[in-house]
Formats: sequence, structure tokens, C-alpha cells
Amino acid sequence: MSCERGKEALFDALDAVEEKYDLRELQHKMLEDIRDRLAECDSVIVLTERSGSGKTWLLERITRECRERVFYSVPSPDLAEREYKKFKEWELSVDLWRRVEDYKCRVKLRELLGDELDPQELLEVMEHAGSAQDEPKCYPWFYRTEGSLLGSLEDEELREKVRRVLYEGNPFTKGFAPWDSCENCEIIRQLREPARVVCLSFKKLLSAPFLYASHRRAREASGKEPFVSEKDWEEALKDSIVILDDAHVLPGALVVEVEGYVKVGSRTLVGELKDLALDQSHLWRVVDWNQDVRRVKKALEEKTKFREVYDRLTYELEDWIEELRGLVEEKRSAGYLHAKKNLSLLNELIERSEEAGIREWVVVKSPRYRRKQQKPILTFAPIVKNLEQLLKLLMGPEYVELPAAYLAAENRPTLSELGRRGVGV
Repeated sequence: MSCERGKEALFDALDAVEEKYDLRELQHKMLEDIRDRLAECDSVIVLTERSGSGKTWLLERITRECRERVFYSVPSPDLAEREYKKFKEWELSVDLWRRVEDYKCRVKLRELLGDELDPQELLEVMEHAGSAQDEPKCYPWFYRTEGSLLGSLEDEELREKVRRVLYEGNPFTKGFAPWDSCENCEIIRQLREPARVVCLSFKKLLSAPFLYASHRRAREASGKEPFVSEKDWEEALKDSIVILDDAHVLPGALVVEVEGYVKVGSRTLVGELKDLALDQSHLWRVVDWNQDVRRVKKALEEKTKFREVYDRLTYELEDWIEELRGLVEEKRSAGYLHAKKNLSLLNELIERSEEAGIREWVVVKSPRYRRKQQKPILTFAPIVKNLEQLLKLLMGPEYVELPAAYLAAENRPTLSELGRRGVGV
């Protein structure tokens, strides 16, 4: 990484923290470790100390004093909001990148439903819509039968007509934020003009370039100009500092869950992968990455073909997504819409893993009960062998070099061990 401006800003921030704050001995040691590693031209610095050592406190003050953009990433949306509130109290320029379902939507029902309903039908729908007017239309579960829109309609014939309109020709099936009103969406604004500090979850950091690309594709499919594109993400990352707090759980963000009951071709997704999927008893091994990859492989079934999982996904995933896109309209199911979205994210990760040199993936089948019915879930996870691979998978190979530095803090050796010998699922 050659982002000298960002590194200079980080050096200045370290000096400011040392000058302004009363550091404990261990915090001073961590600060010096960051400074020394930067001086040695290291761009990925991992602090491994026990919980309560003051790592988060130090990273927060570095963020406060840094003049370049900082992406402050943590394990969950709730923790991201906690950091956001703290930086807001310090009167910093700060954004919170929330989950899509937590934003107020600019797309009203009239735009969503178009001209398919007559004025009286549209009026009746709007009278019963309640909160549906403001709920995100880019959230697959908005379209569920029991949701605030469809579930509020008592007239069965009207409900079925609205349901058909929601699924047939909906531009959301092509990608994220496809409507004209999305130009004024808070999500699009944040993607286009991110604040100096951006608080977000690991999963949001992982999916950010996917959002930019998905939006661009959706708008272009309608013959319209996108409001943001991957170039905006490149600009946002350039010279930035990426902070990964509580990074000992970061690898779990690379796991993707997909509804296994959806059909792809003549079989369900779980049927397509039944010979490769591990039993649920192995799920904990997939999400606990604090082990050497060789030990984990030995703990799993010896006959498991990790490379074959990767090959199947490489050659068939895009076809499955196309089939699901058609089945969304046929089945008119929010579950299928959600599965298509998650398979699209999985496809993005498979493309990244190919460029990162990751050729092995694990798939685990586990049941999930809904309405007293067992609905199988497939959990996909990569086998990552070094820290470089993990960062390429997290950020995308084409973006990983843009930030000036990565600062990670972990409570137990995870990324630090990955950097030395390779850790995986």
C-alpha cells in the first residue's frame, strides 16, 4: 500500500493521542507498537491483548485525532451504533451505516406499485398500508405475505393483485435501490458522501462494494444512470484508516447463510449440495476460526471435498441466481427473494476468493423451524489460510490496497495467528 498521506495522518494522530491523553503503560506500549510497525512499512497491524486492556479506548482516540477518513468496524450493528453515539458526542463528522431495514424509505407505494392498480385500488391499499409507506423496499422481507403491506389487506382478491404487482417486473430483483426516489435515500447519500468517520459492522464492510455494484447494475438494467458506483467506494477508501475492533470474531463475518429449500432447476438447493454438505454438528467448527486449518480439517469428516464445494459454486452459482430471479416472480415468495440476495452476495465472495487464491469452501446444513416446519439452512464458509487472503475476501482484491492502514484489535490470537501460520474453518 502506497497511501503516504493516510499514513502521515495516522502518525500525526498517534502523536496527538500521546500528547493529549494520560495513557496507561499497556496503552502506551500498544501505541508504540503501532508506530514502530508503521515505520517498518507494515500496513496491517494487529494488537492482541486481553479484554479490558484499553485497546478500544486507544482506537477510539486515534479515530478522534485522525484527519483522514476512518472506517470504524465492529462485530455487530448494535456495537456500531454505540461507537457512533460516542463519536457524535465528540462532535465529529460521523455516519452510522445501519442495516437496510433500519432506514426510512423514500420510495412510496405509488412509485412501487406503478400503474398496475386503478386509482380506487391504490387508494384502498394506501389507506391500509400504515408503516409500509416508510419501510425499506430494498429489504426482501418487506414483501412477505404477512408483512405490513400485504398482511394489512383484507380483500383477498386485491391482496393477490398487489402481491403479483410486487413480484412481477419489480426492479429490485435486478439490484439495490433501483427507483428514482432512491436518489434522496439516506443510504445512497452515505455511500456517495461518507463522513470522516464511518461506524459499521464487519458484515456491512464486507457487503459495501456489493451494494455499490448492485445499485449500478439495477439502474443500468432500467436504462438509467446510477446514483453511486464502485468509483465512489474507491474514492472513499483511498488514504483511509480501517479499524477492526474485536477482530477475533471477524472471520465469522465471511459466513453466508442461504435458505436451502429454494429450488434451483429440478431440485432444491440443499438437494443439489446434499453430497457435499456437512451435518449441523460441524457448524460450530465453521464459525470458530481460532484453530489451525489442519487441525480443523482433521476434525471434520475426512471424505469432505472442500475443493469440490468451491468448484460447484464457481461453475453453477450464477446459473442458480438466474433461475431464482425467474422463480421469484413465479413463486411470489419473500424467501426466494431473500435467497437470491444472499446467493448474490455469496457469488461476490466466490469471485473474490478466486482472485485471493482461496480454493476451498465448506457448506453446512442445519434445520431452522418456521411455522412448525423444518426449513433447512445452508451455511457457506471459506477456508482461509493467511491474513492476506482474509483481507482480500473482506474488502475485495481490487480495493484492499486502497486504505493507508488496517488497525485490528483482538482479545485472543486469531488474526495474529492467521498472519503467522494460517487459520481457517
